[in-house]
Amino acid sequence: MPSPAADIDVTEALQQCRSLLAAAYSQAKKDRHRLGLSELESQAAECAAIVNAATAVQTIRVAQYAATERASDADGTDVEIDRGIGHVEEFADTDLAPAMCWSERQATARIAEAVDAVTIAPALLDLMGAGVIDSWRLRRITEVLAYAPHDIAGDVVDTLIARGVTGWTPTQVSRRTRTLLTRLDPIAAETQHSAAARDAVGVFVSPSAHSGYTDWRATLPTDRSSAAYAALDALARELHAETTTGKTLAQCRADALTDLILANAHIETTVVFHVPVDRASKTQSQSAIGDVAVAGVGSISGDTIRRLTAQLGTRVARVLTDPTAGTHLDTTTRAYSPTIAIRRFVETRDEHCRFPGCTAPPKDCDADHVIPWPRGETTPANLQLLCRHHHRAKHETGWRVRMSDNGECTWTSPTGRIYETRPEAMIAARASRMIA
Repeated sequence: MPSPAADIDVTEALQQCRSLLAAAYSQAKKDRHRLGLSELESQAAECAAIVNAATAVQTIRVAQYAATERASDADGTDVEIDRGIGHVEEFADTDLAPAMCWSERQATARIAEAVDAVTIAPALLDLMGAGVIDSWRLRRITEVLAYAPHDIAGDVVDTLIARGVTGWTPTQVSRRTRTLLTRLDPIAAETQHSAAARDAVGVFVSPSAHSGYTDWRATLPTDRSSAAYAALDALARELHAETTTGKTLAQCRADALTDLILANAHIETTVVFHVPVDRASKTQSQSAIGDVAVAGVGSISGDTIRRLTAQLGTRVARVLTDPTAGTHLDTTTRAYSPTIAIRRFVETRDEHCRFPGCTAPPKDCDADHVIPWPRGETTPANLQLLCRHHHRAKHETGWRVRMSDNGECTWTSPTGRIYETRPEAMIAARASRMIA
């Protein structure tokens, strides 16, 4: 076993670690009868230390990756330039996210956390590399010290280590770090608190664990939140007093919230019906309205869609689909910009940005020509949805993409990794065939 100071091949060492852990996992599944509580506890703690050390290696590599610029020298040869830890290349999160199976938002956050760990608290990162502190505690500390001068941050870190930070809970870590910073630099402490509070404000929507429902989360200034909640609760109590359906007060608050929001809102919806077409006979088959998945929000049942078409100002459109592949059949145009029909086809097929891992909705996306126009036609087989950020990444970085006639995209990253993205309709069609 090499000493920590010895030079080793990191790639080889990581592969050996992974192989040994896979063997340990296989053995752990079948040797329970040999171990007592003390040994189980000891091995679980050792696993935690291994996770911490592996995360420290990943943290350093992520920060180094973000600091590396791709450029071309005078003869056109691609070169990589190390800009130093702390520098973050514009498309570093875009390039790294697919390889890590992260969303781009997650990649952006993880890169920022890695840079902060290396630059603000290198001594704590060393402890994490030794396995004695986890990334959660380290992140709590760097968040508090983000606006502190370098020397002040160093003094706080040294004091935390001296006082035994490795044995504190995350809540204790945050509170004691903030207390130390307030004593040493009150202005930096107040700046950090104000910035953190400002960044936390917002309304966030995500799919619920229950089909047909959506989760909302909101963080608001307390004074405005109190007034808004008082109005919401007052209306909810009126609804609750009159309800004959047995709804709880919490459920009435949900009704009151939507009533208050929609009372002054203008709603216009477009329902797109998928009409299966037999390619040989070109006949259209009958199609019922089924559940619809909305990226980032959740699913909407067919019954709800029917009610929406009856209650709201609704436009109806149709999309001709191949019932076996789930892809769309349409025409082309000689112009650069797609027609309304073609744009609708592409939006319905893709449902979101087609860059690996991105779920930006169609309203935030451009219709990108996979093969640049005019060499490539303006047709669904050559168009994909790309959010503006990934549209720029496609044209300004080393990402390359090929697209098949049925809408499957094959992306190649600047480092040569291959990713495939398929239309949601195609995925659903294949799932249906598997079930059948």
